[in-house]
Amino acid sequence: QRRVRASSTTSPGNSPSPLYTDSYGQKFVQQWVPWFYDLLKQCGRNMVTPSQPHGMSDWGEHHFWPDAVLTIHVATHNENREEEYKGAQDVSTRFFSLVVRESIYLNPILDHNSTSTREGDKVTVVANGTVNRLSHFVGRFRQVFCLERDPSYKNNYRIRCTSLKLCNTDFHVHYQT
Repeated sequence: QRRVRASSTTSPGNSPSPLYTDSYGQKFVQQWVPWFYDLLKQCGRNMVTPSQPHGMSDWGEHHFWPDAVLTIHVATHNENREEEYKGAQDVSTRFFSLVVRESIYLNPILDHNSTSTREGDKVTVVANGTVNRLSHFVGRFRQVFCLERDPSYKNNYRIRCTSLKLCNTDFHVHYQT
């Protein structure tokens, strides 16, 4: 178990409006989900260290709160396993490792199963999609994000916690340091 920090200084959806309508919530999902996964994919394209700004990618611990938590559930027909990472640096590094070292790519499908709900300055986003290793389909994923506005970063959202469930039959995710 590890600790990590993060913030999302460039994330879309930083409107100061205190209320979400159904259409706004869906619009938020349509903007935030592709932004997050595209940013993560760029890590794999750039293949550099996660602590340095690189190319078009702004990936890093600044997208997460200092006490952020990442839980990864791996479910195959042979195993059920859970990993937990705490702190922005460890959460950011684990996502980076998933893409760069393990060649796992999460491809969200924006449909009625991708949702957003809001309570005050907190937003919960649910994303579903396919998992690929390099260009091969290996399974499906479901990820829930708990986002919270950060007034010290222009009221943009940062990830407070996230739970990633990987369901497949064709791969094993092993963390490599």
